[in-house]
Amino acid sequence: MRFFTHKKSVSFRLDVDTFYVYEIDSRGNIVDDNYKISEPGDHNIYILKKSNWATDNAIIEIAKNNNLRFRDIGFAGMKDKRATTYQRISSQKSLNIKLKDISLILAGKGSRISMGDLWGNMFRVYTGADTSKIAQGIRDTSGRFMNYFGSQRFGRNGINLRVGIALLQGRMSEALDLYLYEPREEGDIRQNEFPKYLKHERMISQLRSRYNDIRVWKMLPRNFSLMFIHSVQSYIFNQELDIRFDMNDYADTLNLVGWDTELNKYEKEILDGLNIEQEMFRMKNLRFLNARGSTRSMFVTPKDLKIYDDYIEFSLPSGSYATVFLDQMVGDMYLNQYISI
Repeated sequence: MRFFTHKKSVSFRLDVDTFYVYEIDSRGNIVDDNYKISEPGDHNIYILKKSNWATDNAIIEIAKNNNLRFRDIGFAGMKDKRATTYQRISSQKSLNIKLKDISLILAGKGSRISMGDLWGNMFRVYTGADTSKIAQGIRDTSGRFMNYFGSQRFGRNGINLRVGIALLQGRMSEALDLYLYEPREEGDIRQNEFPKYLKHERMISQLRSRYNDIRVWKMLPRNFSLMFIHSVQSYIFNQELDIRFDMNDYADTLNLVGWDTELNKYEKEILDGLNIEQEMFRMKNLRFLNARGSTRSMFVTPKDLKIYDDYIEFSLPSGSYATVFLDQMVGDMYLNQYISI
């Protein structure tokens, strides 16, 4: 990751007590404890409040507790695990959950919530420190920052990226092995007896005992599998950002590379380095994971930025990372955003 401003040596940690994320719906309404909705539709709309839970794992638990399938519950996007987050979910059936760090509040009625059905997120960050250095970083850059994907996108030790590359190259079995048996903080799990909190690992292990690897990929939730392809696209984007910064070659938007992208010289070089051919994004063995390609802003400026004595608030459009904004303003206070393979 490149920086427009010198690091300000600010040190604070983001966790469930200091980092709050509030979804902003497509009409600009902030989703918090008081959020209400009354629109045409036959779905119950709930506020999902969670801490220390990834969105997909929380929804897996909610679905299981209500005898539903994962796909029966709609949501607009993933929220940080190591944060206290608020977002909408939808279901035609009434939902309830009794689980630590997860709660549901009925907000009203409406239509099913689909992936991408949001404007973005509002963030509140308690620094526990003097915010003047953050303010200085914002003044230095006018708050404008390079729109890198955060390291969350790439998974622990970049595992999502490596799985995604294996998938694109058609190495289906190796992709599953990488995801299942990559060493974790808790130790290297070499048996198929995964603890309950590793829900996707348990699901894959159970499916693999009955089906071949291509069939397993076809049976996994599409959003889960797409995460790996998107990780590769994100890595290419981040690499191009670095190159363009070094070359002083800026643009309004950059490509998220897919099979229909008109590649520039930077993207061709990055793909060659990854041993990926553009045609691989068609995913001929798993066509439901094909990536046509799109674009993404090279720079973002946060909205409604407010700086108080011990916390800051700001809003970012969907897909932009609060951790990246903070890193750009004050340096590496939380996560190393730069992934290598």
